[in-house]
Amino acid sequence: MKFKEIQRECSRIMFLQCFQNVVTSDNVTEYIFEDRVWWRNKETKKEFLMQYKRNYRFRFERKSKLAECECSLFNHSDIMCRHMIKLYDMLGEEVPGRYILRRWRKNVSRKHTHVKVAYHDPSKTVHVVSYEKMQLTIKPICSKASVFKDTKQLVLEFLELLYIRVDEKRVMIETKILNQTPSSVCTSGKPSFVTCNIG
Repeated sequence: MKFKEIQRECSRIMFLQCFQNVVTSDNVTEYIFEDRVWWRNKETKKEFLMQYKRNYRFRFERKSKLAECECSLFNHSDIMCRHMIKLYDMLGEEVPGRYILRRWRKNVSRKHTHVKVAYHDPSKTVHVVSYEKMQLTIKPICSKASVFKDTKQLVLEFLELLYIRVDEKRVMIETKILNQTPSSVCTSGKPSFVTCNIG
């Protein structure tokens, strides 16, 4: 999600224009960027480029290489705004690590991955292990078959037949188990053809 937001900001750099820079002190320079206004539709969530323009004031410290933009996107979204990206590119400066937060990096070790949960538990039940093996087998088949209409239909027909066969086998196994149940055992909750001897 954050990667897409950064991509969006990078794509909008083309609408930026820096038309003024003022040296306010030995260390600080202020820039003014002219930017196009984007309008967001609340229903469709899509953004549209408007003809209107707006100026953003940008403060850059040359020694620390830190920047502060009037749009405050970094302050409330934790991602660099297009004005910051444009300035660092324009000045040929490396982006300080402060603006690339650790939590957005791919190589970060997240704490929740060390929490022991059911699907990461090495002591899984036989049922869960066999289910996962079947999933690993059937997923690639479905992935390949979904590309073409004929292969998709073939797999769907096969799965329907397989479903019927599995259901028949399940009924046979359950019937066999019920028939092997000793008459001395009370099997309440079973079908009525199984006897329940009490006493």
